[in-house]
Amino acid sequence: MLRYIVKRVLLIIPILVLTVVLLFTMMYILPGGNKSSITRMGGYWPALGTYLSNIFLHFDLGDSITGTHTTANIIFRASKTLVLVGCSFVFISVVGVGLGLLAAFHKDSVLDSGIRSVTLVFASIPNYLLGILLALIFCLWLRILPTHGSSSLKHYIMPVISISVGGIASVARMTRAEAIAVLNKPYIRTARAKGLRERTVISVHVMKNLVVPIIVILGNYLGILFTSTFAIENVFTIQGLGSYMTGAIASRNIPITMGSTVVTSFFICMVRLISDVASAFASPRIRAAYSRGREKADDDDGKEGEALAVRQ
Repeated sequence: MLRYIVKRVLLIIPILVLTVVLLFTMMYILPGGNKSSITRMGGYWPALGTYLSNIFLHFDLGDSITGTHTTANIIFRASKTLVLVGCSFVFISVVGVGLGLLAAFHKDSVLDSGIRSVTLVFASIPNYLLGILLALIFCLWLRILPTHGSSSLKHYIMPVISISVGGIASVARMTRAEAIAVLNKPYIRTARAKGLRERTVISVHVMKNLVVPIIVILGNYLGILFTSTFAIENVFTIQGLGSYMTGAIASRNIPITMGSTVVTSFFICMVRLISDVASAFASPRIRAAYSRGREKADDDDGKEGEALAVRQ
């Protein structure tokens, strides 16, 4: 497993370097970029080398056009975004996975149809539009929630709901599809044919083989959450990384735009790393493959579950 983790960590480095190079190149060739400042630094290649050295060796994202230090501001605002993303992720994980499993275990029933209909409606609503509607209802009409800011958890209720509704719909639908696929596996039919109770079949055989797909689903959506906060932070005036970046783009503040993009890319890479490592720990096939020195696991997804069902 240590080899697997080291391999995944080493893959992050070229991805981040390539991201920074592409971002720097776009700022150099696009109209309105920082071509003039790059020229003053001696040209494209010396300026690129200096920028890479500042980021990866000194952790310095530069100074904005107003003279303020970009790194300190980005770290402060990233903490606000991480709170928003973390609360939304927990909400999506609990509700989205729960609804998906509930719909799968009651396939083709009224409950399943209702959950699919509700999630379809939720998935069709843009998060910024839902945020505006929530602000109208709970702030202007009912006056029970604050309209803006991030000084307390009460300020995060509407932003979290606005971001999470679409995520709950997507996660629920993907979880339902994965659960139905597992329920149709041969070892599930074997377990039922042996007379096991449905509760035992679900808790021992179905849920065990759903752990890895659910981790992958949640890991993929956690990366999407970092970009979903951009509009919501502007709607509710949260001083997060998304609002900082959009404000920098509007004012053509190139250092802040580049620094915020680099930090967002780093967060997304870390999310992918955590998702891969968690999947590896949850999957006996990956652990066995790397413990034996092989790079590729067995392709038979249901082998372990079928053997367990026979032993039962």
